[in-house]
Amino acid sequence: METAANIITTATKHAIKAETTEALADKIAETAGAIDRDGYLSIVSSWKQGYASTVAAIRKAKVERKGDVLGYAQSRREGLRVEARNLMAVRMALKELARRHRATTAPAAA
Repeated sequence: METAANIITTATKHAIKAETTEALADKIAETAGAIDRDGYLSIVSSWKQGYASTVAAIRKAKVERKGDVLGYAQSRREGLRVEARNLMAVRMALKELARRHRATTAPAAA
């Protein structure tokens, strides 16, 4: 199994091209392989860290816009917002994977 950070990085790259959440979930499943509970939680933890750092960078870039005549801070902020949207798409795909896992294990438990 890949490391959680590598899975998130790869999934973020696939989020740009994926048309649906289900397609992105399939890509994550291909990359990660079989994920146990601890693996899933480490992936979610890695996602939270990446998203928090992206949001912090967005806030910092927003403050830096004041006095920026060339527009660098604004364009950087817009790029970071796209990255944040891709990370949210990855989160939705992770939730889809969790739903699929519950759907397959729930009938077996009953």
